[in-house]
Amino acid sequence: MAKTRICPFCRESFEGETRCPDHDLELVPPESLEGDEGAPPPPPARGRVGLMLAAIVACVAFFLPFFVDEEGLRPPVSALGVALAGGESLWVAFLAPVVILGALFSIHDAKVLGRVRVALFFATVIGLASVLVALRRGVELAAGGGSTLTPGAGAYVLVAALTAMGILSLGLGRALRFSTRDLGGRRGSK
Repeated sequence: MAKTRICPFCRESFEGETRCPDHDLELVPPESLEGDEGAPPPPPARGRVGLMLAAIVACVAFFLPFFVDEEGLRPPVSALGVALAGGESLWVAFLAPVVILGALFSIHDAKVLGRVRVALFFATVIGLASVLVALRRGVELAAGGGSTLTPGAGAYVLVAALTAMGILSLGLGRALRFSTRDLGGRRGSK
């Protein structure tokens, strides 16, 4: 039977392993860490929750009305409907938040998240660009008299969520840095 061992840094337990796969540290028995308050917990990834919420909103917005008919003759069309009807580049607007959610759920180390933040930012920018191109094409088609479709609420929510994802992804994994002076005093003073 494999013994459970714990990483002294992240406090995650592993069975049958000798080294932590995330931190490359030797795993120790659980009893050796009992009462050990000296090791700091791993730093939380700053911006992780906000980025996760923005990505979920972007995924939901993909299914909301992307274009609506001003005259009310046609039913609203979601970004999914536009993507299925020939706007294949719009799939990137759905894949970008899915990739970010996958990264946030699979990467638990703040340092690693900090290293991939630029890649996540560019995935978001490409998704945002695909939405803006689809909106521009729809507006140009309506301006030319070929359609009465206008951007719907889903388009605006999708643009806002992808913009928020881009901003939040750049701050992902960065630690909060401030001194006690920023808190209005010095250590030990009241």
